[in-house]
Amino acid sequence: MVSCAAWPGSGLGRSGAQAGRCRRRGSAHGTYLRRGSCAARGERAFTTSPACLARRLQIVEHIDRHVPKRGGGPIVGRHLLVVDLNRCVAPCSKAQIGAWFEGTVLPRWLGLEPRELTCQRFWDHMDRVSPEAIVAIERDLSAHLVREFDLDLRRVLFDATNFFIFLDTFNARSRLAQRGHSKEGRASLRLVGLALLVAADFHVPLLHRTYPGNPPDAPTFASLTDELVARYREVAQGAEHVTLIFDKGNNSQDNLDAVAPSRGAPKTVSRVR
Repeated sequence: MVSCAAWPGSGLGRSGAQAGRCRRRGSAHGTYLRRGSCAARGERAFTTSPACLARRLQIVEHIDRHVPKRGGGPIVGRHLLVVDLNRCVAPCSKAQIGAWFEGTVLPRWLGLEPRELTCQRFWDHMDRVSPEAIVAIERDLSAHLVREFDLDLRRVLFDATNFFIFLDTFNARSRLAQRGHSKEGRASLRLVGLALLVAADFHVPLLHRTYPGNPPDAPTFASLTDELVARYREVAQGAEHVTLIFDKGNNSQDNLDAVAPSRGAPKTVSRVR
């Protein structure tokens, strides 16, 4: 059995928290996140993994520390957590999340009303999450992950990719969505680049950056070396003989020099050819 304590301010007393426990098996308390009309009928997904893990990682607290609440309605962290959990177990449109949420155990845990989870309120909350806040939230969450699960950071992996989106061709406002070489062969669509630094231990993300989808890998790696070194030093305190693994698309002498051990970066750099 895995038990989840109530979120602070959710209105759950001791008995409510007890009733809201996650169980690996069925329960009369409805501790499953049921898939709603936006997913296949009759399928169910456990709350044990996503919701209890979110509580253990203090995701709401990390978000709210950098994006404080303004005005009425749900706080930003809880709303974004609902969206994340929905994405994990029963993805549907933002307009349908309220109906999905109502059929789960989450209202009892989070103290939210389904009518509060409107599409407009989601976008209002997202507008308040600045790029600086995203960096700070990711930094705190990565450090929390390393501490909570005692991750082995002697090997870390870096790679960059891109993904296509269906943004209107004539929409010129986006600086991220650009034409480039699609790694999925969708040359007709615009691309967004994604760079990830992850621990080899369970592939837990430590750093991510999005960027325009048209530059090649090597310049992207070069533009991120300072951030890579800084994040590594933040989360890998005490680790020795660390190997940074990246593929040959990032291979250049300048890049190797940029992550040299003399800068406090990983002591060994390995290239996958």
